[in-house]
Amino acid sequence: MPRQTITTANAPSSPLSGAMKCAYLASGYELAFDGPAGRNLLEIQWNILPKFYAVDLDCGEFFERSVMVTVGGRRVRSLSAEDLLLALCVHAAKHAWIRLCWLRDIAGVLQSQTLDWSLVEQRSSKLGIGRMVAISLLLANRLLGASIPDFVTALGRADHGAARISEQIVRDLPAAEEYDSESLRYFRLMLGLRERARDKLRFLFRLAFTPSIGEWAVVRLPAGLFPLYRIIRLFRLVGRLSRSRA
Repeated sequence: MPRQTITTANAPSSPLSGAMKCAYLASGYELAFDGPAGRNLLEIQWNILPKFYAVDLDCGEFFERSVMVTVGGRRVRSLSAEDLLLALCVHAAKHAWIRLCWLRDIAGVLQSQTLDWSLVEQRSSKLGIGRMVAISLLLANRLLGASIPDFVTALGRADHGAARISEQIVRDLPAAEEYDSESLRYFRLMLGLRERARDKLRFLFRLAFTPSIGEWAVVRLPAGLFPLYRIIRLFRLVGRLSRSRA
């Protein structure tokens, strides 16, 4: 019998210094590791979205509400049905619903899980992601025939922003390509997905002043000057947006 080789992921894709690690843990959401077989063999995630999206999901609450499920004959913890649906909706929204597989995941939850829709509505309202959830469900219904509650259909009719974006996604999906997540077009879409003015403002503020690996790569500052990366972030963002409008 041939000997099996176990491939391990042992090196971060983007090595970070001590101060950068602390900042990235606070503002990011995943860390990818490379190995002999290639890049991004393992992704360790501690949140659903980066901080600048201004969707403050509480992973501690996710664990408190988690349930036991069987996967491959083993009992493991998983998100509750309601939390799973919300996580899938915001993930699909982050990627502008460009892949049908993400909507298929949402349709699968609708089909296989018993959902407490009052909890879905309550949590999405608290987080300010009602429009993201409504668009995701409307698309799953229209494109995959998933059954959705009547109040979601009514919300889609009443929320002109949700209806407009849904139609745009349906038109663009056949030829959809990955968005440039640093482009003005992408930022406008993400801004349009928020229904509350305060969430739009939080998104814009965090977008402008939350440094990332890109800023840290431009110039290396000592830990004592780390707050200056916020200014570097703002100038780099303004420059990119200016070029995208040119």
